[in-house]
Amino acid sequence: MKSVFSVKDKCCGCRTCEQLCPTHAIEMSEDTNGFLYPQIQTELCVDCGLCVNSCAFGKSIKTEMDPLVFAARLEDVDERMRSQSGGAFWALARQIISSKGVIYGAGMANDLTVRHMRAETIEELEPLRQSKYVQSDTNDTFSQAKNDLEHGRKVLFSGTPCQVAGLNAYLEHYKTDRAGCLTVDLICFGIPSPKLYQDYVAFLSQKYLNVSCFVFRDKTYQGWHTSVEKIVFSDGKYMKAYHSNDYLNLFYSRLALRPTCTNCLYAQANRCSDITLGDYWGIEEAHPDFWDETGVSVVMLNTHKGHRLFQEIEELAIMESSFSLASKEQPGLRGGFPPQPAYDAFWKLYHEEGFAAATRKYCRNTPIKKGWVVIKKILKKILPPMVVHKIKEIMKR
Repeated sequence: MKSVFSVKDKCCGCRTCEQLCPTHAIEMSEDTNGFLYPQIQTELCVDCGLCVNSCAFGKSIKTEMDPLVFAARLEDVDERMRSQSGGAFWALARQIISSKGVIYGAGMANDLTVRHMRAETIEELEPLRQSKYVQSDTNDTFSQAKNDLEHGRKVLFSGTPCQVAGLNAYLEHYKTDRAGCLTVDLICFGIPSPKLYQDYVAFLSQKYLNVSCFVFRDKTYQGWHTSVEKIVFSDGKYMKAYHSNDYLNLFYSRLALRPTCTNCLYAQANRCSDITLGDYWGIEEAHPDFWDETGVSVVMLNTHKGHRLFQEIEELAIMESSFSLASKEQPGLRGGFPPQPAYDAFWKLYHEEGFAAATRKYCRNTPIKKGWVVIKKILKKILPPMVVHKIKEIMKR
């Protein structure tokens, strides 16, 4: 084999081909934009074709049932505040751990890199909490999950839809008994380059102090709907927290996303997982009585297995909803996003002049966005949350 993929927008970097290669002829290499792609070492390749044939990306998704859709939030407000939306993932994961199961998901490592991790205790689960707006490296977690299943452990594997599809293909190849495996995919906005994220952290560390903590979206600052990141700086003695939306502006610009994220093949109602989770954007209009400023999750139950586990959870307040309501403000369920016209120009400037120059030109706050931060603080004190959110949506137009 000369290549696993034909063009870059046909590879999501899930590592399935690498993990399955019988001669270990495939290694993942970072391209100039910071994304991992499989490279074949021709001297080791036996031309078996397994890498291409096992690739799940782009293949049709077979659904077991029409999804059952719910709005959900943790009853415990303190726990909900520590989660990114309504805390549905935390509730699912704790249910699995209570039965001696194992969790796999995107975690924040001590060096602030994001990669998939294995957790079998509540303490180990903590780094997997909250969203990470950067591509997570799955490493060898597919083989770890397979080993756990073969030893009779329950497994919950969470990730982007393309990562979950990769795991499914991996387990299917080995004919692994998946009765004890629960897959959870996220309503994905796209996966930015790890290199750009690392450049941002390095930029902040050079400008201020070393970054010791990075929270991609901090709802404790101005509420669940606010797109503000929290960075904690420390030199060992002095520590200071800083709030910004510079990285989130880059994320929402969609200029830093992997090529496969444009017109994502998984941005549809048919899902490759047992359960789909995300923020329930639009809950104010869909179910105003269930609205809560501390966060609400949308939960899609795509299989009977997912439905059974969800019924076992007692710590969630839930309200039945529908796909039409839940998908109204979720492009990740309705075909994704079209290409950004400035995509190539952004990357060209990044390679020529660096991170600061590219983001300064293409991802800066507008005066309206800056002004909204101040306006919202005032309005939140005098108006109901639904009214404030409606004004914010009008200002976005």
